[in-house]
Parts: sequence; structure tokens; C-alpha cells
Amino acid sequence: LALAAGSGCTDTTIIQTLDTLVKDPSPRVRFPIAQYATWIRNTQPAKMWKWLEIFSEDESITVRDACVHALNHLANVDSARALTLIDEILESVSKDLEGGDKLTKSAVQILTGWYVWRNERAACAAIARITSNIAERANQAGYIPFAIRELLTHGAMEDPGEPAAIRGRAVELLRALSKQSCDAVR
Repeated sequence: LALAAGSGCTDTTIIQTLDTLVKDPSPRVRFPIAQYATWIRNTQPAKMWKWLEIFSEDESITVRDACVHALNHLANVDSARALTLIDEILESVSKDLEGGDKLTKSAVQILTGWYVWRNERAACAAIARITSNIAERANQAGYIPFAIRELLTHGAMEDPGEPAAIRGRAVELLRALSKQSCDAVR
């Protein structure tokens, strides 16, 4: 990946080798490619996205988790595409899958952050789906309060600008979680 990331690298053999390794049967081989796929964003962006789409459906939880974290960084470049893939990964996590909690936690906290900090549409839709159905998505909803606890008091209270908007989204999210939780208990 480091070689492929070099701006002067035009050797197709390197990318072909990485293409082969992306499909390697061992998650230990696929994991570092998923984790560092963003290294080739400037030299091979189409290839990077293709690999991340493959990793988003990987059978290995650790590979998918690495993919989620790589997509989090890419959301700064293409938020809609990256956050939609994270949401798809979240939706595909089976409740009974070993290690699925870690992947669920990563995806929910990242989506929560992008919603509260930047009000990104894809993250907003994913979080709304969770908060509107607490009974069926309790495991996902349980990771939201931790992600917003510091944001509830972000910035100075008298600051009407962006800090107020961030606080407002965090408070609204807490309010939605509380209301839906109470309704589910009743």
C-alpha cells in the first residue's frame, strides 16, 4: 500500500497484487488493507472505493471494523458515500455474531458523531432509524449516550453559533432516546 500510495508509482503489478490480497482467505491479510486503504486515495481512488465496498461485506468482523474506521476518515472527502457504507455495515451486523458488538459500537458512535457534529444527511437517517425503533434496536441505541455525553455541554452556553447547533442536536438525540425508551417500557 505504501508503494501504491507513492505519487510516482505507476507499476500495475503492485495494484494487481493488492487486488489478489483483498480476496485472500485469511482475514489477517485482508485486515491491514482495509485499515490502510485510504493511503491510495490520491493515486487510485476508484480502486480504494472498490476495495472498501468489498470489505464492507467481509465475513470477518475485524476486517469490517477496520473498513468502518477507514470510511470514517473518508467521510471528510465524500461524506454521503462513506457514511452510507458505514450504515450498510451496521445494518448487516447479526446480533448473534461473535464480535458484532464491537463493530456495532464503532458504526453507531461514528454515525452519531457525524450527525451531531456536522448534521450529515446519511448519518441523520441512520440515527433516526435507531431512535425511532428502540425496542428492536436497543443494542444499537445503547451506544449513543456515550457518544453524545460531552457534546451535551459543547462550547459556551451563551454561544449561539455552531456550538449551540451541536448541543441542540445532542440534546434532541437524548430527548428522542428517552422518549422512545419510555414508550417501549410502557
